[in-house]
Amino acid sequence: MAKSDTELPGSIDFSDATQVHSWITQTVQQRVWRPRFFAAIAAALHGSFDRAIDVVEFGSGTGYLAKEILGNCRIASYTAIDVSPAIHDAAREHLGEAARAVRFVVKNSRDEDWADEIATVDAVVTMPAASNDRLRSGRDKFFRRIREILRPEGLLLYCDHQNRDLSREPGMAVTRDELPGALRAAGFRRSDELLELGGMILVRAVA
Repeated sequence: MAKSDTELPGSIDFSDATQVHSWITQTVQQRVWRPRFFAAIAAALHGSFDRAIDVVEFGSGTGYLAKEILGNCRIASYTAIDVSPAIHDAAREHLGEAARAVRFVVKNSRDEDWADEIATVDAVVTMPAASNDRLRSGRDKFFRRIREILRPEGLLLYCDHQNRDLSREPGMAVTRDELPGALRAAGFRRSDELLELGGMILVRAVA
């Protein structure tokens, strides 16, 4: 989950700035539909709150989603969490002056304390990709921890690859059909799909 936008996370050394920049170029070229998800996430935030909000982005990658949100929503605070200082450096470069409004945190979803220094927030956004962290047990724990840091009526905007058949990937993340139940089990009151495109879905869950 932490390696957002990564096509083949196991093949990239995210501590290597050269590999990170190569990955950015490849991702932008191959995933031309990603801006649609950025816009949908920003629109959902903008339409849900009538005040400045506190946002956490998990698996924040190189700042493309952050730039869309910061440019279109009223933001009180923005925390970007990812596994690599090199990724954060690339995000600062992409965001330019807007990076001053972002708190960059190096953590992994496997870390038990990834949210310990985060106060309650209005929204968590995340665009994870296929990674070794996508075990069901890890995903359920991740959802529960997100629910714990969300304020009442807070939002999780969660984007992930569709997967209706686990027979070829036993033990991997919940399928699309199982996702609503997993979110309810984590304490979310309701959820709905906002966008389906390019083999991915965007789900909104309300705390």
